[in-house]
Amino acid sequence: MTVPIETEFKLTLAPEHASQLRQHPYLSAITSAKPTRRKLYSVYYDTPQFDLRRAGLALRLRRECGKWTQTLKSEGVVSVGLHQRPEWETPIRNQNIDFTILGATPYKKIFRAKKIQLALGPIFVTDFWRTTTILTPTSAGIVELCVDRGKIIAGHATEMISEIELELRSGLPLTLFTIALELLDTIPLRPDPMSKAQRGYDLAVGTPKLPVKFDNVALGAHISVGEIYKKIAFACLGQLQTNENGMLAGNDIEYLHQMRVAIRRLRALISLFSHAIPQTIPDSELEDLKWLSDKLGSARDWGVVTQQQLPDLELAFPDHPGIRFLGNYCRERCDSVNSDVKEIVLSSRYSRLLVKLAAWLYTDSWADQSGDKTYLLNTPIKNIADSVITKLEKKIEKLGMDRFNFDATQRHRLRIAVKKLRYALDYLSVLYPKKRAQSYLQALQSLQEVLGKLNDITTMNNLLSEIKNTSLDLEETQQIVCGWQTHKEQILLQELDGALERFYRLRPLV
Repeated sequence: MTVPIETEFKLTLAPEHASQLRQHPYLSAITSAKPTRRKLYSVYYDTPQFDLRRAGLALRLRRECGKWTQTLKSEGVVSVGLHQRPEWETPIRNQNIDFTILGATPYKKIFRAKKIQLALGPIFVTDFWRTTTILTPTSAGIVELCVDRGKIIAGHATEMISEIELELRSGLPLTLFTIALELLDTIPLRPDPMSKAQRGYDLAVGTPKLPVKFDNVALGAHISVGEIYKKIAFACLGQLQTNENGMLAGNDIEYLHQMRVAIRRLRALISLFSHAIPQTIPDSELEDLKWLSDKLGSARDWGVVTQQQLPDLELAFPDHPGIRFLGNYCRERCDSVNSDVKEIVLSSRYSRLLVKLAAWLYTDSWADQSGDKTYLLNTPIKNIADSVITKLEKKIEKLGMDRFNFDATQRHRLRIAVKKLRYALDYLSVLYPKKRAQSYLQALQSLQEVLGKLNDITTMNNLLSEIKNTSLDLEETQQIVCGWQTHKEQILLQELDGALERFYRLRPLV
């Protein structure tokens, strides 16, 4: 039986920009029918233990124009703002779950269980107005442009809905990317990886979302280089997006750090597989990736100084005017760069970058070339994994040979090489004996952590060297900071020597 797949592209729309959407010349040119407006009221059901959510399902009953529809959706694939998921939608007589219909889906075992049937109840509600416009961007493509305005209600908690859904009725999914990019030319929209169901569950549960680390994708020895490249790249973009709202709220520097890690992993992936991928990311997107990485890096650096390094100094010298000035200056500077980053994440340039990267990956345009590189692209990852690991190991060995005479620049190069090997092993460890790969990865993580702390010391010294103040003589303050940092650096250099020795003992992995 063919499983029906819903394909749509979601974008958040600030209410103040709704008029820009209505007047957009591109939409006017491809609109084929007068917009319609209707009220949609949906009730989402689950057990008190969220059994359906744990199974990757969302069940809703929706009322529209006095008629009810039952919809079951299962987990699908989200690519930045493109959502593709199996969907079973059926008209029903009233607001009662029809278990006979659900019993005919692939999840019949769940819905035929009496325990589940008796426990299902309303969890949250969505109540919104939808304005729908039919678009015909190509002769073979039909797209529904839906503008949804309303709210999600879970108990006493509410959250606003203001979003655009571009739902594909016929044609290719690339059409949705094209429309999204046209809209982003003039309207500050944001691609949204969250469905209404996900937002409703988060509201119902009520617990704040923690910073999200990279979620390793499931791989096998026979997966091709091209497949792993695509999966990992989308996972990096997913990590970036899922930390956006936490970063915008500004409560924890870790959200910003994880966004930076996501970009770093993506750029490392591009470098790791550059010999096997026929076409690299277009220059304009590479330039924007570097721009984003630099901006996130600057904000993260000031955050580390103010939240992780200065507090110890301020505790040790509570009454020193220079240290007090330093603390105030750094916090003001941190607030300033954080504001800059928030503006960047809310900008069209940032959103366009995500959509263009997703479109580039989704359409496989990077695989469009014949020759040796295409062969590597299609070969199983296990055939090139050893050479990738060995090449990085040799680079680390070479960089670490003269570690007793390292300067900050050499340590930075070593840190980048260690990071690339760590990321590569994150992706490829399934190809090696489990215990050995775990020990090797732990040694890499320890090495990366020490090098990161040493880099933070260098970063703090560089940032503080920019500070100028005419009303205070900061020479004594600089001496205090220098002595403090030198003491920490000496301890860390000893740890670095030990971490390198532990890594060398485990090398080579292959």
